[in-house]
Amino acid sequence: MSDLPFLWSGATALVDEIAKPLERISCWFSPHGWPHLATLWRSDGTGLNVHSEMHDLAERIEVGVLSFELVNTPFDGEIFADLNEAFLGSLSVSKLVLHESGKIIESGMRIQSIDGEILILPSSFPCNLAVRGAFSEPHIFKPEYPLDRYQVIPFTSS
Repeated sequence: MSDLPFLWSGATALVDEIAKPLERISCWFSPHGWPHLATLWRSDGTGLNVHSEMHDLAERIEVGVLSFELVNTPFDGEIFADLNEAFLGSLSVSKLVLHESGKIIESGMRIQSIDGEILILPSSFPCNLAVRGAFSEPHIFKPEYPLDRYQVIPFTSS
């Protein structure tokens, strides 16, 4: 059990929402080039919005935890990227978990298809995201912690 789990209040299991086939992804970028939020869009027109919320662990130590919300329309200014057809098939979802200051933190996620991977994590700039694997245009991918600090755990329904 995580001390700081993903934030989700939907009626269905979060893993089931993340693992739905994906057509597109969109991000709203801050003026400084950091992805502030990302939305995973499905063929039925619904999206799963992802953003980072900061939590204090100790003095001068805070961590980001992903927060999720279902949406039906994009925010103004979101930039879209089509995903390859492999993301319309079966997807494998993993949590990226941190161990920090005696806490277990569900911090990021990895979505894998048979022909691609998307990483979404809190960035090193508070309340923003690090997104890799979806956008060909240059943007900042700088996770809050080095990737080798995250434990990859398969995300399954409980």
